[in-house]
Amino acid sequence: MSSVPRATDHLVSRLVAERTAAVPGRELRIGLLLEHAPHWHTYWINPGDSGLPTRLDLRLPEGVEADAIEWPAPQRFDLGGIVNYGYEGRVLLPLRLRLPADYPHARLSIEARGRWLVCRSECLPGSAEYRLEVPVSERSAPSAWQEDFARADERLPRVPAGMRLQVAEQGEDLRLLLRGGPDGTPDAWQLYPRTPRLVANAARPRWAPVAGGWQILWRKSEFYTGLPSASEWVLRLPDRALALSAGGSSEPGAGPSAEGGQGQDP
Repeated sequence: MSSVPRATDHLVSRLVAERTAAVPGRELRIGLLLEHAPHWHTYWINPGDSGLPTRLDLRLPEGVEADAIEWPAPQRFDLGGIVNYGYEGRVLLPLRLRLPADYPHARLSIEARGRWLVCRSECLPGSAEYRLEVPVSERSAPSAWQEDFARADERLPRVPAGMRLQVAEQGEDLRLLLRGGPDGTPDAWQLYPRTPRLVANAARPRWAPVAGGWQILWRKSEFYTGLPSASEWVLRLPDRALALSAGGSSEPGAGPSAEGGQGQDP
């Protein structure tokens, strides 16, 4: 199930469905499939130092509800000290629809408009309109786009069991204390601030092992105005991505002693 592909500057996009039919009373995942020209990228929900997140505006039949985009873990792009977060190559941005059990129509008609910035050394705004028609049935099967959804699922951040994150101010830095793992070396990890304007994106987080976990020091953003009541972060490991959230405190507290420091490569 796919809309007509739309070719715009340095990007081909289409709206796709994970299943061949929509089942009343159940969820259906759809997604915006983006195929970037080589060396071009679009943006994550927190674009970093510049850019705008991709948007998808939906027009749905009455009674059908949609969740927000489920953002796969991004990549880090360093453009001469301007650091952005986003995607290159082929990537799917999925979201969930919910049909009522008494949905009365034989087809689910979805109209949508996507908007983005596509960038290399310069940025170009882009947009496209889509129409996706999905049959309504009591049975469905995987669509031709199943592999794209599976690849997106591999990059979707999951809340880890047994891990706890605390964030506090420490001078010119934020101090993140991650209890409960993970195992391994920070050289192979990438930490992303989902909440913007907290840390300097071009700076390197400095990792150090502590009892029961890790301490991370990260220089504050020049736009930093204080810790919010909650902040969100994504930690991308070689085999999975973790969704981390923390309350904020302006008090550094009595942090554990670090067993040596380690900078994270950008």
